[in-house]
Amino acid sequence: MKRLAPLFLCLLVSSAAVRAEGETEALRSEVADLKGRLAEARASFDAERKALRKEIDQIRDAAAQQKAARASATNRRRRAMADELARALHETAAAKDRRAMYEARAANIERALRQARFDNERLRKIAAAEHSECTRVILTLGEEAQRRYSMRRKTRFQLRLAVQVIRDVKQPLAVDDSPNGACETLAAAVLKHVPEVLRGDVKTGDTDKDGKVELLDAWGNPIAYLSAGKTAVVVNTKGQNIRVEPATRNPKLAKDEFELVSLGPNGKRDKYDQPGSDDLDTGDLARR
Repeated sequence: MKRLAPLFLCLLVSSAAVRAEGETEALRSEVADLKGRLAEARASFDAERKALRKEIDQIRDAAAQQKAARASATNRRRRAMADELARALHETAAAKDRRAMYEARAANIERALRQARFDNERLRKIAAAEHSECTRVILTLGEEAQRRYSMRRKTRFQLRLAVQVIRDVKQPLAVDDSPNGACETLAAAVLKHVPEVLRGDVKTGDTDKDGKVELLDAWGNPIAYLSAGKTAVVVNTKGQNIRVEPATRNPKLAKDEFELVSLGPNGKRDKYDQPGSDDLDTGDLARR
């Protein structure tokens, strides 16, 4: 027994060493497992943090876009209100000008009536002293001259109205070389920008039957719009294509100049210095 005691002691020590080594391996395995879980937790945490940051950035971008949209809508409303106010002021000024024009017309009509009463009395005395046929011829010639004057006055009004609209637009009108192309562009600009109170005085028609209206003079011919370096083709009431060029007094228009031309009662383009020319234009070239 005494001899076997050291052997038993060695076996016990070896068994304890084996158990300790096993426990050590188990602890190492557990530590490795914990490290792996820790790495997975860190990776999951980083992914969640990135997702949260991305979501926060998206929320910030959406908020910024909403703020910009609100600011843009506010600016649009302000611009719309400013434009509406400007249009109202313009229409008010145009209404005042129209009222003054009508008042001046009324005064002229009153003077014309007084003159007409005087003329009628004078003509009655002439008719009592002269032959009735001679009196009838004189009256007929007077009415014809008055009719011609009225037609030219109406055409000059259309020209003045179109000139004012073009000055208000403050940019060249885009025209093409097709028949009545410049006339149709002018009519579209006038109808778009003319004040409502004057819209009823705008005379339009479609002489070339293409579905687009032109601004007409008192004789039914389209009014031509001539800009820098351009001529225009006008289709008159007879369906003829008339080439319209600037007046010979200044045949070349500068880039910021324009001219409006009416063919007159004969529906043809006469030279500016031609004797007996019945054409009407804007006079001296108007600047915008």
